[in-house]
Amino acid sequence: MKTDKKVLEVFSKKVSESKDVVASFNMSQNSLDAMAWLAKRFGLSNKRLFDAIWKNYDEAIINLIEKIPIDSKVERIKKSQRISRMSLKNLNELAKKYKMKRDAIVEITFISYKILHEQMLQERNDKHRKALKMIDKYWEQGELLEKRLVGILNEDDPILTRMSKIIVVIENLSIAIKNELDNGILIDPDGI
Repeated sequence: MKTDKKVLEVFSKKVSESKDVVASFNMSQNSLDAMAWLAKRFGLSNKRLFDAIWKNYDEAIINLIEKIPIDSKVERIKKSQRISRMSLKNLNELAKKYKMKRDAIVEITFISYKILHEQMLQERNDKHRKALKMIDKYWEQGELLEKRLVGILNEDDPILTRMSKIIVVIENLSIAIKNELDNGILIDPDGI
């Protein structure tokens, strides 16, 4: 009977920790915009974004946010947010341990993550622009080769059929890269 009670206590604790709570945060418009940008970029609700950051946080986050000063003169908006109990508990522990305001941790984290993600995107986009030039050149050379092959092979030759497919795959990759660079549409690694 004691074992059953212990199992029930563990289960009750897990259920309690998984429940959501509503917490209020005072956040600048800049941090609210960063939160919305991150949520949209990763396709998450605000709750899931909070949980992704603070449910199983890494204390390295403090190294990131300690370097950024908080401007106390900036107007802040009180924002109620549904988050998991575990995320709230972890936020409160971080604030206590590092003697920081919980709101400041949230605000700086969202802004920092957005800045870091934008930098990573910029670096990736720069590399993808270079790759696009190379792929477009390869596509152009493939089309020239296909024209030469048409001159020496019969039109129903399987080499021409497969070469045409290769050209289409390269063209589609070029289009996918352009869509990513222009519209932020991620490239499907399995797409052809």
